[in-house]
Amino acid sequence: TDRDILRQYRDERMQMEQHKSENKAKMQAICEAHYCEELELLQTLPGIKEESAANIIAEIGVDMKMFLTASAIVGWAGLKPRNDQSAGKIKSRKITHGNKYLRKILVEAAWSAARTKDSRFMKMYQRLLARGKSKQKALIAVVRKLLVLIWNMLSKKEAFNPEYKRRIQAA
Repeated sequence: TDRDILRQYRDERMQMEQHKSENKAKMQAICEAHYCEELELLQTLPGIKEESAANIIAEIGVDMKMFLTASAIVGWAGLKPRNDQSAGKIKSRKITHGNKYLRKILVEAAWSAARTKDSRFMKMYQRLLARGKSKQKALIAVVRKLLVLIWNMLSKKEAFNPEYKRRIQAA
């Protein structure tokens, strides 16, 4: 009957939720055991907390030697805009294909960072909106900035300092 089928669906859903929570707990434990320093470094950025930091570490790792520049990791994540032009006519500026899981984590973190009061990310987001950029384009710019900062933090093993005004290597 329909009730039996619905009960089975509910049981499957509850089992999947339990597996998901167990996997999250295990991933968190692995990060805390092996990547404690990097986990703490990433959490100094606005918008990134424990779960996001663990997911970022799971996607890109902690050894930034495989990405020679911040631009390389931005390209790998698929956050560089395409430049499709022909005869001076712009055809597309969409972002390229890349790691969709990392992009999803970073977009959520960027939304949070852009809403953090008096943060450089909020100021950047508001400045881009004032210049006429769409919300999505402004958000992707914040995501790129976050990823560049993550690359710099993990390669130099330095915490995020919002007061630091030196120009970091840009993508």
